[in-house]
Amino acid sequence: MVDLSDRELLIMQALWRDGPMTAQGIQNALPARLDNSTVRTFLRILEAKGHVAHDRRGRAFVFRARTPRDRVVRKAVDQLLTHFFDGSIENLIRWTGASRPSSTRRPKTRGPAPPSAAPAESPHVVEESPSPTSPDGESWLL
Repeated sequence: MVDLSDRELLIMQALWRDGPMTAQGIQNALPARLDNSTVRTFLRILEAKGHVAHDRRGRAFVFRARTPRDRVVRKAVDQLLTHFFDGSIENLIRWTGASRPSSTRRPKTRGPAPPSAAPAESPHVVEESPSPTSPDGESWLL
């Protein structure tokens, strides 16, 4: 979806969180242990994509994020909406509500229930929502 691989995203997250760092600093900041040469390869790729830039400080290169985190998040959400929900946030919200187990759904308030349908002391009834579908009738639930 977004033009960042999982490992590229890990590097970007380290730069967003900790600020400018050397390749060694980035390597130490990552939760997964990567070889120094692997980190440098990903940094070159991120520079080519325009997400990272570096400055020379003495003999060291200090890398910094050029792409703000918010821009990457916004693009990922926009792509999610476009690819799976016809660009509609309402469809996403409907899908997330329908995909929760029924025990976590909020009860819908109704008028007094008939005595045989529900206890007299509880006017709330939990209703199952139909599975949301795309305009062509296919279910979005996996």
